[in-house]
Amino acid sequence: MIKINYYDRCEFCEEEFKDEQAEEIRKLLTDMANEKVKEIISDYETWKDIHRKQRESIRKLRKKISELEIEKETEIRKLNEEIEKVKSNQKNKDELKKELVNGFETGDKAYWINKKTIYKKCDECNGIGKVEMKYKGEIKKVDCPVCGNSYGNKIKDYCEYKIESGYINSIYFDVGYKKGEFFTVGDIGSDPRVYFRHKNDCQNLNKLYHTKEEAEKAIEKKKEEDND
Repeated sequence: MIKINYYDRCEFCEEEFKDEQAEEIRKLLTDMANEKVKEIISDYETWKDIHRKQRESIRKLRKKISELEIEKETEIRKLNEEIEKVKSNQKNKDELKKELVNGFETGDKAYWINKKTIYKKCDECNGIGKVEMKYKGEIKKVDCPVCGNSYGNKIKDYCEYKIESGYINSIYFDVGYKKGEFFTVGDIGSDPRVYFRHKNDCQNLNKLYHTKEEAEKAIEKKKEEDND
């Protein structure tokens, strides 16, 4: 409560106010001052409430921003995990595909070996397949004991190896899946087939070579096996 005191005598006039009038004026001014103070206090309380609500709103917004940031980081992490998973699956598919086709792709140049067996006439029967022998005083013709048949000319002399090459046009193979493992038709009796550009025949995928040098080394090994 604010109290305002006034002199009973005015400096600018010689007349004196009556005590009642002076009291009424003091009361009126005091009430006006108190009302003004109340308004100021009310405005201050209102402002404090508004400020409190604003701070609460700011706090909630900051909390929401923090939650959104965490959610964003979580989503980004999940997305990166999915991307890595897809990359890993694709890598596994590529590795599986590469393994199934022995590293070959359509358009690649491949080499293979053609084998030709050279025969000579049997020296024992001169290629006739029969020899004469004396049995119980009689001359009879029997199968040649050397070439072992009645056709002759079937004695294996040596093998010729020739390297052929071509560009892969298509690769045919079937893939199955059983008990967590992949298998190709080749695993159950039929090898994958490879067709080449401008060639009518096909080759066994498992008998192809990536370079001519690989094919030459394979021929040397085959020759060693033939001589054993």
